[in-house]
Amino acid sequence: MTWELGKGDLLKAAGASAIHPAIAPRSDNAILVFLRGPRPMPVLSSTDRGDTWVAGKTPLAGIGVGQKAAALRLWSGALLLLSHDRGVFAALSTDDGKTWAHTRKVPGLDGYLSAAQSVNGLIYAVGSKQSRVVFNEAWVKTP
Repeated sequence: MTWELGKGDLLKAAGASAIHPAIAPRSDNAILVFLRGPRPMPVLSSTDRGDTWVAGKTPLAGIGVGQKAAALRLWSGALLLLSHDRGVFAALSTDDGKTWAHTRKVPGLDGYLSAAQSVNGLIYAVGSKQSRVVFNEAWVKTP
């Protein structure tokens, strides 16, 4: 019903990496923003609804031109990140992105990514290059 514009500036906080962010809430309702850019993948967090940003890094690969990650808080509380590193992978974190205990290649998906989880737990992911896949959290955890 209403929108609020944060006072912070992603470009000032992250420089050229501040493009096509993948955004998800942390378990404490802070905002996590996974960015394009160098290896390792940059991440910003905000505890004040985007007024200020703290920069960090993930242990995951940075992504390049023609690609966009997707981030999603799953019904289980885990954080899912879909990103690129010589192909698309799914990474699962149970500690708000500090560590990524499970990663798995996701064949058949490419481009700018988007994801949603249905009420039955299935995760639907689509890529801008005419690609789509369906999987669940248990699949990501399977080696």
